[in-house]
Amino acid sequence: MWLTVIDVERPRSARSKNPVFEVVRERLLGAGEKYDLVSFGDKGDITLYFKTNADDAASATVLALGRFQELLTATSLPALTPYAVHTYPAGTRPAPKLMGTKEVADILDKTKARVSQLKNSAGFPRPVADLHMGPVYLEADVLEYREARDSTTSRGSGG
Repeated sequence: MWLTVIDVERPRSARSKNPVFEVVRERLLGAGEKYDLVSFGDKGDITLYFKTNADDAASATVLALGRFQELLTATSLPALTPYAVHTYPAGTRPAPKLMGTKEVADILDKTKARVSQLKNSAGFPRPVADLHMGPVYLEADVLEYREARDSTTSRGSGG
C-alpha cells in the first residue's frame, strides 16, 4: 500500500484561469469518494492524498495521478495544477521541511541580521517553534512569503 500526496497550486482570484478557493473547496468536498483525504491549509493550500495498491512507488504515483485527473474531470476543475507529488509507503508520515534563520536568509537572498529584522514585519511567516538556537520556520511558509514579496515588488516597479 502506498500513499501519494499531491500538493495543488493555490487557486487564484476570479481574474485568473483558476476558480476562487471557495468554489474549489466546495467542489472537492463534494467529491470525497474520489480521494482518501483532502487538506485545506489556512493560507489556501490544498493537499490531496491517494492510497493505492501497487508494486512500487512509481506505479503508485501513476495510479494516483490518474485518480487525480479523474477527480478534476468529475469536479470540472481542470485548471488545478499539482506542483509537488510525493509517494510514500502507507503508514509513514512525510516530515515537514523546516528551516532556521540561515536557510530563510538563503532563500530570501538576505543576511541573517536582515531576516531577524523582517520577522517583526507584517506578512512575514510566523515560526512554528522558537528554540534556543532561534526560530524554526516551515519552508512552504517562507516560499509563499517570497512569492508574495516578489509579486508585490514586480507590480510596484512600474516597468
